[in-house]
Amino acid sequence: MVTFKKIALLILPLMFFYNLYHLYDRHKSVLPLQTQAPPAIYVSARVGQYYINSLTGWTSPYAEVNLTGKNLIRKTTADSKGFFAFYLIPVVDELSEMCLVAQDVNQLPTFPVCLPPPDFNRPLDIRNILLPPTISIEGEKIPAGQTTKAFGMTTPSAEVDVYFFTEPNWSFWAKVLAFSLPQYRVKANQNGYFEFSLPATAPARNGLFAAANIELSPNTRSPSPKSNTLYFQTLGWLGMIKLFLTNLWQNLLAFLATARTNPIQIIILEIIALIWLLILTLSTHRS
Repeated sequence: MVTFKKIALLILPLMFFYNLYHLYDRHKSVLPLQTQAPPAIYVSARVGQYYINSLTGWTSPYAEVNLTGKNLIRKTTADSKGFFAFYLIPVVDELSEMCLVAQDVNQLPTFPVCLPPPDFNRPLDIRNILLPPTISIEGEKIPAGQTTKAFGMTTPSAEVDVYFFTEPNWSFWAKVLAFSLPQYRVKANQNGYFEFSLPATAPARNGLFAAANIELSPNTRSPSPKSNTLYFQTLGWLGMIKLFLTNLWQNLLAFLATARTNPIQIIILEIIALIWLLILTLSTHRS
């Protein structure tokens, strides 16, 4: 006969195993799932169709070099030898040309050097772009028989050829005298600086420009593009008188312009006026 005690003995083990299984299943459900790590994702992007890997060249030491084009502006500084470099230049479809202009330590600019549009879809390395020398003149008007100084900068120890010419609208004799001016070849010093004197033999309006011969490898020199073109005028007696009167008039106008606010200059003008009136009075009285 089945008694309550026997039933209880049968149910209690069943309940024990049921609760044990339930606890195991519940614990299993809260454990983190063991999954593999997701694959690494690498994202990269670029601007333009491709890059010019490098663009290098030569100019005067420590010059500021600007590279410009459509949607392109870059700037760098040359080293002590005049070497400069641009890296990873993005090239876009609309790029027509790239132009390089350097400004030396004296704030003188070079003549622009423009490169033709590069081929698309092909990485490039552009090397040894030679920028022209900078050049300047101390005085643009030189009395005949005197000289003035011209100077500029290029790569250290470069040879610089200077060329003279005369504007075509002058007389035949002025052309002949101007073309008889010697051509100069000077050498830049270790800092890239060069200078020379401009002779003034006869009245004429002359121009000049320069080009450097840069040593890229031992015993081999390559010519640079021409510099900016400058003009200077050689003055005869009439030109010197005209220049003197022009400077005198400009100084007088500048003096009168500042005399309104300067009491000392007002007093000087009054004294000059009184002296002039006194001279007129005395000359009228004698006559």
